[in-house]
Amino acid sequence: MALSDDPYGLKLRRMILNQHHQRFKKLQREGKWAEARQQFNVTLNYAMESANYSMQVIEKVKERIQKERMSRAAQTSLANAFYDYRLKK
Repeated sequence: MALSDDPYGLKLRRMILNQHHQRFKKLQREGKWAEARQQFNVTLNYAMESANYSMQVIEKVKERIQKERMSRAAQTSLANAFYDYRLKK
């Protein structure tokens, strides 16, 4: 999953979820209870998939932030070691 493309993926999922929900409400208003129940299941399943996808995005962002922090800490440590080495000469 590319994080740079992800905002579009999340927006698309939200739009699709909204469409599923609108279909459910329409079927409910029309009194088509069997179809509405089926649509409710589709909507709920898609909502769960979207929530899982969102959690994956959060995990990827968290991992990326942790790597960047570790990288910065390593760079700082290396710079300090080099500075200390230069001072001892």
